[in-house]
Amino acid sequence: METVAARSATYPLLFEAWGIEDTPGLEQEGIPPEQEGDEEGDPYAVELAGRLGAYVVANDSDFAILNTEGYRGFIPLQSMVWHALVDEEMTHEEYDDPEALSSFLEIPITLLPLLGALAGNDFSNQSAGAGKQVQQIFSSNVWYPVHASIAFQLRYGRFYPSLQKSTGKQAKYHVDSVMDLISKTVKALLIRSLDSLGSGEVEEIVERVVDSTLQNIAANEWTQDGTQEEDLVPSAEFVKLDAVRNTLMQAYRAGQLSPNILNCLNSGSLWPRLFLENPDAETTAKMTRPIRMWYCAILDDAVGLPEIVDEVMEESEQVSDDLEVVSGKDDEAEEELVDVVESGSEDEGPDMLAPLKGALRRLHDPNSGPTGPPSADATLPVSVKQSRVTEYYRRGTRVVDETVQIPSLSELLSEISKSELLHTSAPHTHHYVKIPSQPLLTRTPDVRLAVFYRALSESDDTLRKTKSLTPEQLLTALALRWLLRFLRDKAAENPQSKERQQERWTEKEARCLLSAFDWNVSGHANGSDPSYEVYQGYPPILNRNVQLTSQILQCLDSVHQLAEWTHSPTDWMMCSFKSGLAGRRKS
Repeated sequence: METVAARSATYPLLFEAWGIEDTPGLEQEGIPPEQEGDEEGDPYAVELAGRLGAYVVANDSDFAILNTEGYRGFIPLQSMVWHALVDEEMTHEEYDDPEALSSFLEIPITLLPLLGALAGNDFSNQSAGAGKQVQQIFSSNVWYPVHASIAFQLRYGRFYPSLQKSTGKQAKYHVDSVMDLISKTVKALLIRSLDSLGSGEVEEIVERVVDSTLQNIAANEWTQDGTQEEDLVPSAEFVKLDAVRNTLMQAYRAGQLSPNILNCLNSGSLWPRLFLENPDAETTAKMTRPIRMWYCAILDDAVGLPEIVDEVMEESEQVSDDLEVVSGKDDEAEEELVDVVESGSEDEGPDMLAPLKGALRRLHDPNSGPTGPPSADATLPVSVKQSRVTEYYRRGTRVVDETVQIPSLSELLSEISKSELLHTSAPHTHHYVKIPSQPLLTRTPDVRLAVFYRALSESDDTLRKTKSLTPEQLLTALALRWLLRFLRDKAAENPQSKERQQERWTEKEARCLLSAFDWNVSGHANGSDPSYEVYQGYPPILNRNVQLTSQILQCLDSVHQLAEWTHSPTDWMMCSFKSGLAGRRKS
């Protein structure tokens, strides 16, 4: 597992920068894109990488410590994206055909799930004790005879009726139902005699086989009740959403989407980068949480985050059912419960017991009807879909988790404007954009770019001023503006706090940051200009310098990840940190 030290030692945005810029150059120069070492942290691997001028890709953080001349650095294996070796345009594909299998075994295709249950599938042995697995009950751990014997017994299900018609001597093979077939097959496959089995043991085995069979039987109706046949045809909206998912998957496989963002789809967790920072100060991850909420909402709108059903509502319904039982036995206890509920105050904020009030009133006087319009107290709410992710960030010297509520994209857009998303006076966006009823990723680039600016709290004036900037310069400018604005608002919350005022960047510090990127005419960082020279020294390692670096790196990382979701990934280029962070200045 990758350690915190390894995550802190690697450069931010290295995955995007290396995948976009370095890979084509390595291929043109004929340099192998990777080298493989025998052991984790082996110094010989670092020595080999130094001679080749290459990186080391591994999971051991020791590669971030070892160093030699020519060694370009350590890339965590988690940051790599691997392409499938199978040709996507392959026409002759091998696949399992149930009809071919049933024809080979000479059994009906509907009995294939039963065959899998008797042979042993993922559900056959879930509740089995030691020595009671189906492979041990039906055969002495001899696998092939199990398949042969099962196939032979299941063939009876096909020719039982014909044997019944041809001769009366075979009446004992008559099968009345599927349960009868399963029971007869289980008894025929048992290696122990029926007399040696305990009472109900055979029935238990039959029930296990039935349960494991039903797990692999597809439902006849996969839609809701009452659905017409024409409703099974995918709608235009479904086709469009499916196209969005396929586009995102292709972009992820091509290395155009950060792998850390997609963690919320797999595990519902989000891990902001743990930069080297002052442990006594508040973590820098919190200053970019609004940005992460935006791209999580965009991801939820396009693909959907894991659903979390609020269990409070279900518990409320269960409590109300229990109160109905208690009310029939003890009227005094009922009156006491009503008195407790009615003693609340409306000024104390949201009432967590509101779902129970209506039920308690009905218990107190079941014959009374509603005397006014229905209120929230008289209604038991149903379960509501809520999107949440668990963030892991630094608190002091340890990593803690916190559940964060992710609002829907429509809620975030409504916060920008109640009736319209934005109105920009830039030449290329002379129109109003309403709150979209379709996924944001399917909207035009102008709309997605406008949402990107609004998510970063930028105004129309900023949109006009940054029109001439290159993507690299724009990324740096927006990240710095977000950082300065956040610290300004934080200091404004408590103007009397001297500590909050000192956290703000000075003008000299902001200029030093911008001067670290020596942009040439085309906007790319380049140190080949003779008017540039490299600093011979570095600033002292102070707590403030470390914290300022961590803050801007956190903002750069978050702004770029938001840009991946609100703009076409292929239209964005990465900042070149190789020369941008090398400390060059213009003479």
